[in-house]
Amino acid sequence: MNLEVIQAAFQRAWKNIDKKNSLLVFFSMCLCGVLVVFSRIVSMNTGGWSALSLTFAPIFIVGGLLFALGVLVTKAYRNQQEGVGVSFLQIASSSMKTLVSISYITLPMLLLCLLSWLILGVFFLLKEIPGIGEFVGVFLSFAPFVLILTSLFLVFLNVVMLFFVTPQLSQDRDIDTNFWKNIWNKVSKNPLISIMGFVIASMPLFFGLVFLMAAAVLTQKSYLTAIDPLLVGLKWFFLMLPFNALLTPAIIFFFNFSFEIDHILEESLTLEKA
Repeated sequence: MNLEVIQAAFQRAWKNIDKKNSLLVFFSMCLCGVLVVFSRIVSMNTGGWSALSLTFAPIFIVGGLLFALGVLVTKAYRNQQEGVGVSFLQIASSSMKTLVSISYITLPMLLLCLLSWLILGVFFLLKEIPGIGEFVGVFLSFAPFVLILTSLFLVFLNVVMLFFVTPQLSQDRDIDTNFWKNIWNKVSKNPLISIMGFVIASMPLFFGLVFLMAAAVLTQKSYLTAIDPLLVGLKWFFLMLPFNALLTPAIIFFFNFSFEIDHILEESLTLEKA
């Protein structure tokens, strides 16, 4: 396996970003954005524990929506590569079982996140004990650190699974032991290609997020100074529209390239078995 194969896969994934996929991704991201904006509004003027909970919980819900979106985009990309003309409605109708089974992946991570935040809430309560709360909180500070670190790791794991699991889901495979073994065998047999593929696919999305978030923060501090929750919500909503539009190509490339890397890993595994 050489870099020319990965370069060819990169070019195919980048060049095949069409308008139909872009519209689907844009409107799906707007739906996810509405959920995040709603959570931000609800978390306004709340305590640290509530604000953190309302920050992380929507991420895992959005993760489930992104899995469903990734399945549709990946299937459309595969059909495009094979020269098969199938509408998104046909793809969605034939993928209902797979879309429902996505909950088996995202629900455990959401429940783990909620459990960690319930435990974290106990430490916040202990810190509020009159007289000794702050003193006790100092010695128990490692526990909230570990719980928040766990939640951040779950977010990262969600993104990694979007890259490696989505191509398998797009093939309408049952989520069983063999499903996970197949993914593990591909990744473990070719760790360098797997890591390179994930990093390359994530770079446009990562740098796009960094620049867009920087622009959003500067816009908020210099121009948007509303404090009313309704106006703040409308502000975030209208900022979200160009945000999502500019991220759309990067998201499509992420899923397209995940399919290409999965195909490369599959071929490599087949040759090794032969």
